[in-house]
Amino acid sequence: MKFAKEHLRCTLNMDFSRPTLKMKTFAEKADIDLTDSIVLEEFEAMKLQNLEDIRRMRDGKPILNEQEVKQERAHILAKLHE
Repeated sequence: MKFAKEHLRCTLNMDFSRPTLKMKTFAEKADIDLTDSIVLEEFEAMKLQNLEDIRRMRDGKPILNEQEVKQERAHILAKLHE
């Protein structure tokens, strides 16, 4: 449970539109452009998916299969474009 709380705290605090020095350093090493809107959208979708996974674990729901993950991701991306 402690790990889940720490993971949730870290996930909620990630803001790739305002990256920390550590995030910038990691991105540079990985050749990730944090000024690219598509990259930022992808990171936001990953963050929201991660939060949904944490909710599912908290609620005792089963993990999503590959097809369900794709559907959930499409739903998240659609919300980001609203």
